[in-house]
Amino acid sequence: MRIEGAIAQDTTYDKAVVRVEGDTLLFQESGSALMEVTFADLTVGQTVAAWFTGPVAESYPVQVKASQIVIVG
Repeated sequence: MRIEGAIAQDTTYDKAVVRVEGDTLLFQESGSALMEVTFADLTVGQTVAAWFTGPVAESYPVQVKASQIVIVG
């Protein structure tokens, strides 16, 4: 999946192509809690936070595997 956003104080990249694999944790914020979701719950236009694992291909956009994705907002 492709993730795009502005570089902010807590981000490193403005664009990334992210692999979501079987061990990637997927959540949605619900108040102060996180609810587990499935890949099917991800849709174009959502705001997400992503954590990466393993090597990062230093292309533009970067290419990397996601360890966790949280749907925010």
